[in-house]
This record gives sequence, structure tokens and C-alpha cells, in this order.
Amino acid sequence: MDVLATKRTPPFWRDHLRVGSTKVHPPTELHHLLPHAQVLINCLPLTDETRGLIGAEELKLLRKRPIEDSRLLPKTPIVVNVGRAATFDEEALYTALTNGTVYAAGLDVWYAYPPDENTLDTPPSRFPFHELPNVVMSPHRAGKSMDIERIRLEHLADLLNAAAWDKPMPDAVDLNAGY
Repeated sequence: MDVLATKRTPPFWRDHLRVGSTKVHPPTELHHLLPHAQVLINCLPLTDETRGLIGAEELKLLRKRPIEDSRLLPKTPIVVNVGRAATFDEEALYTALTNGTVYAAGLDVWYAYPPDENTLDTPPSRFPFHELPNVVMSPHRAGKSMDIERIRLEHLADLLNAAAWDKPMPDAVDLNAGY
């Protein structure tokens, strides 16, 4: 499998950076990478830069040519969104899923969340994604696993140790970037 990725914060960019078997490109290369994608996985935070980043034009760029072994993947792409819903244009994604531009989607994020725990009738979107047979949805729960608490505690220990030893904080939030 070839993995192509974009990353906003590079070391100095040349054509691309190889990390293991993954080729990492600057975000400006997105439109050149999409035609090569059989699966588009989104892990983006929601910022002014990323809101609606994937719209109708980008979804149309996704790979549509036949693949060598159609038993492995469909001929149209699959979308997986574990980042933020609004990084995809809501209407464009719904249309692509209903007209076959996108084969299927796994959505671990919603466009609308209940305002509080007591509200049970908030639909996930203004479009009925939940009625589509080619969509699997979960309310931002895909990261749950049996090991998640152990991993969280390990990261908390790393943060506390960095603070105690006056070292740079790992994964510090950049307020100017929005995440």
C-alpha cells in the first residue's frame, strides 16, 4: 500500500518527505494527490484554513479509474473522517455519497452535536447521512479502545515529566494555528 499524506508543519519541504513508507507532502499538493487516492482519511482539526477544505471539486478529483483487483477495493473511493466534520463541505459529501462519486464513508464526526447530554433528538447533519446504506456513523467514539486509558496516562506522565524538568511540552497547542 502506498500512503500519501499532507502535513502543514514540515521540516524544510522539497518534493516530499518520506516517513517510513509514507510520503508526506505540503498541503499545496492536495489537488495533485487526490487523484491517486482510493481511500481518503481525514484527521484534520477545524480551523479557518481547513473549514470546507474538501468540497465538490476535491471529491471529484478522487480516483475513479479501475484498480487491478476489484475484489479488494471498490472502483470509486472510500472516505473516512475522524477529524472534524466541517473540514468536508457537508452538501458536497452527501451528494458524492448519493450519486456514487464516493463509494462509502465512515464518519466518526457529526456536523451537529446535541447542545447538552439531555437532548436526544439532534440529527447529525442537515442532510440524512444516517439514512444512507453506504455510511457508517459514530459520534466521535472511534478512538475508544481497551488501551486508551493506559495511553492517556502515559501521555499525561510525559507532560508532567516535561513540566517538572523544564523541557518543551510535547504536542503543545499553537493558539495561532487553532490547535
